Amino acid sequence: MRNKSNDKNHDRIVDLLYSLVKDDKKTYKETHDDSTINPIHIHVGREVVPYHPDIWAKTRKKNEIDIYEVWNTEDERSACSDILHAACTDNIRSLSIVCVRNPRFKDPWTVKYAKTICRVFLDHLRNKSGALLLEITEVYFAEIGKDDIKDDNKIKRSLKAQLDF
Repeated sequence: MRNKSNDKNHDRIVDLLYSLVKDDKKTYKETHDDSTINPIHIHVGREVVPYHPDIWAKTRKKNEIDIYEVWNTEDERSACSDILHAACTDNIRSLSIVCVRNPRFKDPWTVKYAKTICRVFLDHLRNKSGALLLEITEVYFAEIGKDDIKDDNKIKRSLKAQLDF
């Protein structure tokens, strides 16, 4: 059982996204949304830290990791933490960020804003040889509009189209 957040919309969207990822049997051999039970263990400096993304999946071909995060009520600090943890994940193939235009917030998440944060932040995350830990081209974005937030079918169709399921 996944660790539920305090936000029903976030949990609904994660559940809908998880069903898309889990159903993609051609791409993934392993899918996790129960991140409290199955976190990704990342190396940060000399420590091993558990990372609890909303969803992560292991690919069939190369055992690479795809990570999915839903940004709805997250602040910038939490968003940067997601980016850092994803970039430090061994064998990462991609990070997908779903931005939710939450009508309750003055400044809801948009793809444009998320891309800006990712671009700036990822440019500073390099390994010992100077290579980027995660390229911006390996980060994918989707946006759930405020008009779609109440309709699960619209959300699922939108995620399927934007994230190429």
